[in-house]
Amino acid sequence: MFVPQIPLLPNRRRRHRRLLSRKGPARAWLRDRGIPDEAIAHFQLGIESKRIGDRKLWAIAIPIPASKGQYHRKLRIAPWVPADQLPADYQPWSQYGVLATVFFTHKPKAAQQTYLCEGEWDAMSLGWQSTSMPAQSANF
Repeated sequence: MFVPQIPLLPNRRRRHRRLLSRKGPARAWLRDRGIPDEAIAHFQLGIESKRIGDRKLWAIAIPIPASKGQYHRKLRIAPWVPADQLPADYQPWSQYGVLATVFFTHKPKAAQQTYLCEGEWDAMSLGWQSTSMPAQSANF
């Protein structure tokens, strides 16, 4: 298993452990997108509840680097729940305060190429699969 690249702060550590300790739909959904448990640990993904109207739904938390030692979190809210079971005011993403940025998921020092992906899941999957290549992957 890879050692995380950034220190886990208490709240992130709790969200991260919660995701890795449960065999629920979030881990299965991530695995179906090419993100195994080892990549979940590497990218320090977590899970937390998010209130949508009068309901609480589980959301996958993605730590997005902001500045040295600071992170925003982008949430993908319950993508495994069928659309007809979601609240009327459901939005699939919550990214309050996350500035437009290039989020590198794999950035070796000797990178000779950069692969830009449209979304975080594609960038993480590609970054995970290309850890032995001298190329970097990111999303925007």
